[in-house]
Amino acid sequence: MRLNEAYDAGVQVAELNVTPVTKEFLMAIKDSVNSAKWDADCERVVMTQLGSVSYSHLIAAVQAPDPFVFIASYAYQANKYAPKASESAKYFREYLARVVTVYLQSNGYYMPNTIYPLLIQAIASASATRIDKIIKGMHIQIGIKTLEKYLNEKEQLSDGVPAVTVRKRIRATDAKRYAEALD
Repeated sequence: MRLNEAYDAGVQVAELNVTPVTKEFLMAIKDSVNSAKWDADCERVVMTQLGSVSYSHLIAAVQAPDPFVFIASYAYQANKYAPKASESAKYFREYLARVVTVYLQSNGYYMPNTIYPLLIQAIASASATRIDKIIKGMHIQIGIKTLEKYLNEKEQLSDGVPAVTVRKRIRATDAKRYAEALD
C-alpha cells in the first residue's frame, strides 16, 4: 500500500515525523475565513492546486525534522499557486498564514497574534527557510510573562496534549475552532 493510500485509509503511519496537512484540515480553515476575504480564484487554488502540495508534503512529513520546517515548506510551495490578481493573492496569503498558525497551534505551539501579519508578509516574499526562521524567531523572543499570561487566558488542551490524534491527524473540529479564534 502506498503512503498516501495508507494515510487516507486512516492507517497509523509510524514513519511520519510530523503531522501532514490534509484536505480536511484545509477545508476546516477555509470554512472559517470571512466570505468578504475570499473569492473564486482562492477557491479554485484550494480545490485544485493544494492537493498536489499536500501529497508531496505527505512524503516530506516522513523526513521533516520538526513541524516548523514542515509547515514553512508547505506555505512556501502553496504560495507558488497563489492567484495572479493582487487582491486574490492577498486573500490567499492571509489564508496560508492562517493555515500555518492553526497547524502550529494544533501541534501545541504558542502562536501570538503579533506573528500573523509577519507570516503574511513572509509568505508573500520569502523562502521556506526564511518563513521557518521568522516563526522560530518569534518563539525565541517570547517572554515568560507573556507566555504565562497566554497560558492563563487561553483554553488549554487536557494536560498540554496537542490536538493531533495518534494517527497523526489534526481534527477538523479543532482546526476550525483555532481558525475562528484568529478573527
